[in-house]
Amino acid sequence: MARILIAEDDSTSLFILKSLLEKWSHDVIALGDGTEALAAMRGKNPPLLAILDWMLPGMSGPEICRELRESAGDDKPYQYIILLTVKGEKESIVAGLDSGADDYVIKP
Repeated sequence: MARILIAEDDSTSLFILKSLLEKWSHDVIALGDGTEALAAMRGKNPPLLAILDWMLPGMSGPEICRELRESAGDDKPYQYIILLTVKGEKESIVAGLDSGADDYVIKP
């Protein structure tokens, strides 16, 4: 199955997402820090899907998106990024997608 990174600083949300994805047989990397998430996305055998919270210690979700998109190249596989956040304002959605996210999901 897919290798998926979750970067979420809320331990309950992280646990729920990780548990569901593992139940569906995905290989999950669960982190609570943006800097660690970026390192994992750039490391050996990086995940091709990332679910990032907007507000993270170290580095925000949109900052991670920008860094990954700016360093993307033809020699690297495309990494699909979903921002998962409480920020539901139109301006935030536009900013998130402009940062390089492929999708934007508002937390309930």
